[in-house]
Amino acid sequence: MTQAPPSYDKYEAHGAFHWQAVEAGARRWCPLTAGRYAVALGLLAERLALVGARGLDVGTGDGVMLFLLARAGARVTGVDVSAAGLELARTEIGRRAAQAPWLVAGSGAALPFPDGAFDFAVALEFIEHVPEPERHLAEMRRALRPGGVLVLTTPHRMPDRAVSSPYHMQEFMPEELERLLGAQFRDVQVRGIQPEPFDGWYRSPGRNLLSQARRLGLRLGARWVNPFARVGPARPTTRWKGLIAVGVKP
Repeated sequence: MTQAPPSYDKYEAHGAFHWQAVEAGARRWCPLTAGRYAVALGLLAERLALVGARGLDVGTGDGVMLFLLARAGARVTGVDVSAAGLELARTEIGRRAAQAPWLVAGSGAALPFPDGAFDFAVALEFIEHVPEPERHLAEMRRALRPGGVLVLTTPHRMPDRAVSSPYHMQEFMPEELERLLGAQFRDVQVRGIQPEPFDGWYRSPGRNLLSQARRLGLRLGARWVNPFARVGPARPTTRWKGLIAVGVKP
């Protein structure tokens, strides 16, 4: 039986930390986080026209992806179980847009929407946190119209450990994630994101001058060419520390 991870209130503790990580002027700007949003948005835009499309952001948190999708012209709804996250999303998007997208408090395992209500769904860094990923995927599939597109990201589980964070219930190897999505979606593709050595340089906790110089150089260079905004091959090796998956509802 899978044991639930420890509870924590990340938005109460850290505020709108995703916004700080993706806005170019922020001192805490993070090329890894910014690249993940860019990759997901790009792959989705390759598969359908976003202008006017009806979209669902599951696990929307403080609302960055929701805002990016709305800015691209989509009509989007955000769902999250965190009241604090939704309030931050409402506030932060309201500062940047005339009208915030629709926000709904609820679980991805029981989405409060009719069948076929959406053209696409996104779930970034979400599925590793839930105890029944099959149930959540089934709900997203139900809420999509036939031909609707799902895009999700999740950490790449390394062979030498179970999970990379105490707050994750499970992580997946590429073939595991492909099988999980393939049971409910067609045309499933699982590819790598967060390439080494850039991931190691950025995440390195070292305080020596070489580690600090690499991290600073990566942050500065990524303002022009972000290595985390590229997508790797299908069936990626462990040199890719994250996964991005795309599936289509039959």
